[in-house]
Amino acid sequence: MLAMGVDGRKMLGLGLSRVNMERLQCGLPIHFNAEQMGLADLSVKDVVILFGETEDVIREKFFDAGWVEDEHTRTISHGKVVPH
Repeated sequence: MLAMGVDGRKMLGLGLSRVNMERLQCGLPIHFNAEQMGLADLSVKDVVILFGETEDVIREKFFDAGWVEDEHTRTISHGKVVPH
């Protein structure tokens, strides 16, 4: 969901249903085209959601799937951007 927050800032909200949580826990990603969801102004084309016990586990899943290259990846961990 792309919405206007009460503070006037744009907000991207992602919610997961129980079915989607089960899907993620089975190792299946949730992937959608950002433009088709009306999110073209975010300057991203695709959104992928994965499950992992830690941020490092999730990051490795992206690499293992061949979706990203290390030099182009930043992880947000505990509210801080961590370059890899």
